[in-house]
Amino acid sequence: MSTKNTNPRPPRFASWLLGWLVSDLFHTHAGDFEEFYHIMVQEQGKRRADWWYRGQVLRLIPDQLYEKLYWGTVMFKSYLLVGVRNLKKSKVPSAINVLGLSAAIGSSIALFLFVYGLNTADSYHENVDNVFLIGHTTEDMEAVAGLKQKWGTSPVPMGPDLVDAYPQVEKAVRYSRQGVSVRAKGLAFRETVSFADPGFFELFSFPLAHGDTASLLNPSSVIISAAMATKYFGEEEALNKELVIRFANGAEEAVMVGGVAEPFPVTAKFTFDFLFGFEKLLDAGLESLEDWQALTATFLDLRSASDAPFVEAQLAQMIRPETTGNESKQVLSYFLDSVRHPNWLTAFLIKDRAINAPRPIESTMFGGLAALMLLVSCFNYITIALGSAGRRLREIGIRKATGAQKQQLVMQFLTENLVICFLALAGGILFAWGATIPFMNSMVHTSVEIQPGYLGNGTFWIFLVALLAGVGLISGSYPAFYISSFHPVEILRGKRTLGEKKALTRFLTTFQFVLTIGTICFATFAWSIDDKLIAGDWGYEPGQQLVLPVVNAEQYAQLENEISQLASVSMFAGTRDHVGANRRRITISVEGQDDKSYFYGIGP
Repeated sequence: MSTKNTNPRPPRFASWLLGWLVSDLFHTHAGDFEEFYHIMVQEQGKRRADWWYRGQVLRLIPDQLYEKLYWGTVMFKSYLLVGVRNLKKSKVPSAINVLGLSAAIGSSIALFLFVYGLNTADSYHENVDNVFLIGHTTEDMEAVAGLKQKWGTSPVPMGPDLVDAYPQVEKAVRYSRQGVSVRAKGLAFRETVSFADPGFFELFSFPLAHGDTASLLNPSSVIISAAMATKYFGEEEALNKELVIRFANGAEEAVMVGGVAEPFPVTAKFTFDFLFGFEKLLDAGLESLEDWQALTATFLDLRSASDAPFVEAQLAQMIRPETTGNESKQVLSYFLDSVRHPNWLTAFLIKDRAINAPRPIESTMFGGLAALMLLVSCFNYITIALGSAGRRLREIGIRKATGAQKQQLVMQFLTENLVICFLALAGGILFAWGATIPFMNSMVHTSVEIQPGYLGNGTFWIFLVALLAGVGLISGSYPAFYISSFHPVEILRGKRTLGEKKALTRFLTTFQFVLTIGTICFATFAWSIDDKLIAGDWGYEPGQQLVLPVVNAEQYAQLENEISQLASVSMFAGTRDHVGANRRRITISVEGQDDKSYFYGIGP
């Protein structure tokens, strides 16, 4: 017999589990088990008693779980039936709650899909978890001295050098763009072509509908997008057709279509129209692949994402003295920028980033608008629920007097709230489909339109479940706990009324009005930004001016000669830097004082 412990305790977890499985108001079963446990400790020792206790609890689990599930289902059906009956009795308050929540949920669904599209536009790429973009930092010439500007480019030779130097870098893919002129079958357009190393298709998910990715190794071959195939060749097969490309340096060359990509996802932002091998840049104006002054986007495919800090630390050794004499091009440091998980707060500030990052202000603004609308609807629900609950005080008092526990009443009110929220969710989906989503699409650019098929998106359904739970808890928790806390004697004697909480009612009403005014102001501000920019003074009348890009002075002279003969054209002028499209920053020295200024190269 053990005498070391005069008051032995059963195993903690087993004791808690037993209490959860079989406890009642008086803990009868738990007390009986503990009594048997103490007897066994006296007779057979604590170790054997502990294992006996655990074994008995384990044997109870299947039967007790079935009992809890069965009776829980029975009670939920009862709560649901009573809840539906009460909603039918209070048709007007219920209709107001459902309609109000439906409008808020429908708007929130549209705003969520818009924000989701902004932040996941290029997430379809499968193999970019370990891919990082090399960037460099310079002094920001457009700001005060000492501030730094990040760029999403790096010297052309850096990527291959890193592959040779460090085993952590498995592959380097360089990527660049250039404006060109494209001609085919009598059509001529100004286009943007891309240049990439052969590993481009291993890093990014751009499957080809026709042709082979090996076309990137052929300098006389080009891979085009499905949109460009339709644009230049219509319904004809584009493969092996001829295109004439005139590059920015004036070089003109006939190339063959070696591949046609499958249509890109409609939300994709990082795409290409025409894709050459990277070495084709030598024909398009690049002097040398070993030129450290020439910058390009460089993607590194690392052995593991955890190797990024080590590789980034080695980039400092790659800094070379600049020889251009232009301080704005002096590289201060290099950094790595994750393609799959860019920094949400700073990635959009990186200039010339090959894959555009979303601006957090847009996600915050539209997400905040959705949250405000939901809060307004939830507080409206609470106010109406408290106002309409006065007719049910006698019901609550009788149920509590006949043995109903507070938890049961709470579950009853939460179930009724769940019914309203579920109806509102269904109404919100219909409202979003019929009104708010088309409205959002009419207000935004096509690249972030809400596309069909979102009902098949798992993230969308997770959002709906979270929305249902969140709205249900916010709008229903306080009325449920507050009303179920009344004492039956006070209710039946008429001493308890909802009118006693006038301060609470005033607070809810005031807060609801504040949220409503804030939401209206916020929404008005959000939707008026574009109108304000358009209505602003741009310094010229854009509706009466047309901009036509040309490649060189020869084309400019030819265009000027043709346009000067048109009676509908009142003036013609040339410019190297188009307002709103590009600008240059130069340093002006006056009497020994240096100052920075914008420079536009224009004609008379």
